[in-house]
Amino acid sequence: MPITDSWLRSANGKHQEKMITKSDRDGLSVRVTPKRKIIFQFKYRWNGKGDRIQGKRV
Repeated sequence: MPITDSWLRSANGKHQEKMITKSDRDGLSVRVTPKRKIIFQFKYRWNGKGDRIQGKRV
């Protein structure tokens, strides 16, 4: 399921107790924290090792 602008706005507008994580395809995911911060992440694999790049908090 794609990460859309409307989903981000609705998830960021709600008060929640836990962090919400939604994954797109090909390693892209987004986290919405209880403090209403949006964090984009990209998971990848290089030479057999997995890692994650985290974008700037919005």
